[in-house]
Amino acid sequence: MARIRTIKPEFFTSLSNADLSIPARLTFIGLWTHADDEGRCVDDARLIKAAVWPLERSVKAIESDLDELAESDKIHRYTNAGRRFLFITEWLTHQRINRPSPSKFPPPDGDDSWRNQ
Repeated sequence: MARIRTIKPEFFTSLSNADLSIPARLTFIGLWTHADDEGRCVDDARLIKAAVWPLERSVKAIESDLDELAESDKIHRYTNAGRRFLFITEWLTHQRINRPSPSKFPPPDGDDSWRNQ
């Protein structure tokens, strides 16, 4: 599935993004290309490495990036029916999706503080 994603100029002057390590920032941007049109994907560092960093970095490094992004509230990690997923918080702030497809992944349950509304 083709995905066109954008990086807004404000990304580079965001103080919360500046607090992230440079590898975590790049993984965050890469997640935008990997996630579906609702900002969700399977939370598995192996799959994310294959999609975002296929020629560089270890799975352990990607897991560290994901931990850093979760601690900074850039992503929300959750489990549904024993499977791990993640949601990019403030997804609609980062991306404007033209003709979005419904997600094949379940939405996060519980705390709604991650929502875009």
